[in-house]
Amino acid sequence: YVSADNVTISRFTIRKGGGYWGDGIDVCGDFVTITGNYISGNGVDGIDLYYSSNNNIITGNYISGNGEDGIYLCYSSNNNITGNYIWGNGEDGIYLGCSSNNNITGNNISGNNWYGIILVSSSNNSIIGNYISGNNWYGIYLDYSSNNNITSNTFQDDSIVIWGGDLSHWNTHTIENNIANGRPIYYYK
Repeated sequence: YVSADNVTISRFTIRKGGGYWGDGIDVCGDFVTITGNYISGNGVDGIDLYYSSNNNIITGNYISGNGEDGIYLCYSSNNNITGNYIWGNGEDGIYLGCSSNNNITGNNISGNNWYGIILVSSSNNSIIGNYISGNNWYGIYLDYSSNNNITSNTFQDDSIVIWGGDLSHWNTHTIENNIANGRPIYYYK
């Protein structure tokens, strides 16, 4: 559990954190760097950033086999999630809820039971240059979210799904240069 600012967690193996209901790493501080760790088999999430956890860096981690999400952000902004390997989690690879201005780039996300990346009520995030494959439901799921940039991602047996209740949930995204099963994804608005 990290509640302080300016902390670095590097080169650890983190397994079965907190028992059945625990996370591998809980962060509610700012300017925290989590890099080069092996995070697996935790009861809930591998890495959990919540309630105003901002300006953090999650990079180069191996995150697998957690009970729910590999990386979970809730009410968190301006975070960078780059170059991680995220696979085989019980729910999602990366979950963003009510979070904005985050960068998700260059990750390899595969074989999660629900979504590769899901955004719920989240806006102005960038999802760029990720490889997303073989997730059971969808590669990227935009749920009641707007103004997100989905660019230059490669999908294998996955794609992008949009859901919402307002026109802004459907027609404000930038979705370009994405490939699914070797073919381009087109987004018309």
